[in-house]
Amino acid sequence: MVCNEFPIGKELKAVSIIEDKEFQSDELCFDKVQFIFKNTAITLTPIIDTDEIQINQENNLNFSAIDTPVWCKDFLGKKLMTLWVCENDQGYQDQVIFDE
Repeated sequence: MVCNEFPIGKELKAVSIIEDKEFQSDELCFDKVQFIFKNTAITLTPIIDTDEIQINQENNLNFSAIDTPVWCKDFLGKKLMTLWVCENDQGYQDQVIFDE
């Protein structure tokens, strides 16, 4: 995915998460995290076999009735200024950094 396809300069409208129900720990573990902007969503999902993060973007979708977790609410209304997709030394995409 090319960086200029991301919704740079757009306000975050909602965050949707799906927790991993099988993970037995006090830490957060997600099956899916979706950052929702106007008409666009960036979805992060784990690739279990390689311990990577898959990034997908969906455009022109109507997102409504999203229940943003309390711990994400401070980010709502902030503009996405930078998005870095990082690769480790082995070439695996294992980190994504959002910057406001």
